[in-house]
Amino acid sequence: MERICLLEAGKFLLGIDAAVIIREETIKTFIAEEKGSENVLIYLASFLGQQPPVLLDEKNCGIVVASGEKQLLLVIDRILEEIHAPDGFESFPLLYPELAKSCCPKVFVYKNQVVLLFDVCELDLIYEQLGTSCGRISVDEFQATKESGGIRS
Repeated sequence: MERICLLEAGKFLLGIDAAVIIREETIKTFIAEEKGSENVLIYLASFLGQQPPVLLDEKNCGIVVASGEKQLLLVIDRILEEIHAPDGFESFPLLYPELAKSCCPKVFVYKNQVVLLFDVCELDLIYEQLGTSCGRISVDEFQATKESGGIRS
C-alpha cells in the first residue's frame, strides 16, 4: 500500500488503501445507476458505531471499492485527502476486539488524530453477516425508505 485515502464517517477518521477505490459519487447517483440490483450500501458510521443510521442523506458521499471480484459502496460523510502511507502502523486497541479482528486491525496517527486503517477485503468477508441495524442496506431498501420519507434529499 503506497497511498491512503483519508475518509470521515460519522465520528470516525478512516484510512483506506487508495488503490481499491474505483470511483466516488453521491448516493443519489449510485441509486439511480443501481436500481433493481442486489448491491448494498454500507453506511460506515453506523457499522463502526454498531447502531442503525438515524437518517440517511442522498447527499452523502459514496466510494465504490473493489474487494476481490466484488464492488461495495461505502457510504461516508466525505473524503478528506490522499496521503502517502506511513512507515509503520500500530495494532488497534483492545477496546473493540470484534472490530479489530475484522476490519480495522491497525491504526496510525496523522496530524495528531488517530486514523483507523480500514480493511475493505475483510469487510467483504463479513458484510453478508451484517443486518441493516449495523449499517447495511440494499438499494431497494434505500429506495423504499426514501419513498416513506426516511431519507433526506
